[in-house]
Amino acid sequence: MSLVPFVLQGEYKSVVTTSTEYRKAGGSEGFMICIRNLDVSQLTDTESGNASYDLRIGNSYKLDKHAIGLPLENEDEFILDPNSSVIIETMESVNFPETRFGHIVPKVKLLQKGISNTSSKIDPGYDGLLLVTLFNLGKKPVPLKRGEKFCSLYVIEVGKGVIPYDKPEQKQPTTGSLTIWARLIDFGESRLTFLNVLLTLVTLLATIANIAVIVQQLQKPQQSMPPQLPAAPKQPQQEQPLP
Repeated sequence: MSLVPFVLQGEYKSVVTTSTEYRKAGGSEGFMICIRNLDVSQLTDTESGNASYDLRIGNSYKLDKHAIGLPLENEDEFILDPNSSVIIETMESVNFPETRFGHIVPKVKLLQKGISNTSSKIDPGYDGLLLVTLFNLGKKPVPLKRGEKFCSLYVIEVGKGVIPYDKPEQKQPTTGSLTIWARLIDFGESRLTFLNVLLTLVTLLATIANIAVIVQQLQKPQQSMPPQLPAAPKQPQQEQPLP
């Protein structure tokens, strides 16, 4: 097995961008990978190299607190809270021949923020969108935006005798009716940690202020009371003579 570079043209071409090109190149029995909605700039950037390709956040995501997937439009973003996970639908759709196998790994840039994904695979013969699970292992909420690169794909050659994937594509059901509510929930929950920390700080400061007041009161000298004069002695009552 050897690594397959991502090449769009020339003698070592390995990638096509349409189903028509894929079929003309031999289809499932050929050697070309079809990547629809390809980010061409990644393959032409000579500084970054072409041994891997960064997949991008697509049109749908599903947080672990939601029952269904939620749509993303334009450059919409969502918040991935600490200790939470999200299933992301990729912007790219792929079609792998029987001679190719894909492996999806985390991006170092996101790992530095505490964001990692499960190690995923693309079987020979798979055709469709990809679903990748991300985890926030850090301590801070992290915003993620549609179109953002979030994991890396590399491809290796496959020997003869493989049984190709023959199931429907991986795609999560979505609905737009919950978008507003979901965003409100995300907005509140993403700031819940900040509010808790702020409340703790305010409570701590109030406690320190109260302790300072008590200490000042204890350190003040007690005011001296004016001396009290001794009470005058009682005069004995004289007995009245009898008539």
